[in-house]
Amino acid sequence: MCCTGEVLEYVRENIRVMIEYCDGVYQPSDDTFLLADNFVPEGTMLEIGSGTGLISMVASIMGIKVTSVDINPAAVDCTRENAIRNGVSLEVYESDLFSRVRNRFDTIVFNPPYLPVEENIPGSEQWAGGKDGFSTVRKFLKSFPDYLTEGGKGYIVLSDLADIGQIMSEFPGIVFTLVASKKLFFERLSLLQIKAAIQ
Repeated sequence: MCCTGEVLEYVRENIRVMIEYCDGVYQPSDDTFLLADNFVPEGTMLEIGSGTGLISMVASIMGIKVTSVDINPAAVDCTRENAIRNGVSLEVYESDLFSRVRNRFDTIVFNPPYLPVEENIPGSEQWAGGKDGFSTVRKFLKSFPDYLTEGGKGYIVLSDLADIGQIMSEFPGIVFTLVASKKLFFERLSLLQIKAAIQ
């Protein structure tokens, strides 16, 4: 792993995390901070797409048992190194969404690639969500209930540059609740809590 030497300090109430950026790994941005500032993890937690590991470390410091996965091996290494830097214990491994996940979790968080793009751009996999913005989100939501404990919950970040109402309508078995939002220059980001609907 190649670290850039650039360090971010993140603070939430009495939680302080120091993150070093890594080459080829998504750097914490407005979407990351919206999630970090507002999610409330409980029990055991799985983070899909851990990147630098910021979200996982915030949860770990809260006392949550955390598993972190990412499709990008550089991000797996980056999460591990930042966990060591912050003195927290995480289970970290490479996985394409849930492909190598075997357990159920009380909390599942995902800051997905959500921006709608017409075609693949080299290096865009960290933020590009396909033509409608939901190519990766859709795969995540299909599997999400199978990895959630009874009464568990998830958090996902989406942008209004994509049709959020459309993706909600595709998954009637999932209840979406707005937790927080943030208006940026060209979009509004929304943090949604997601739960399996009671059958």
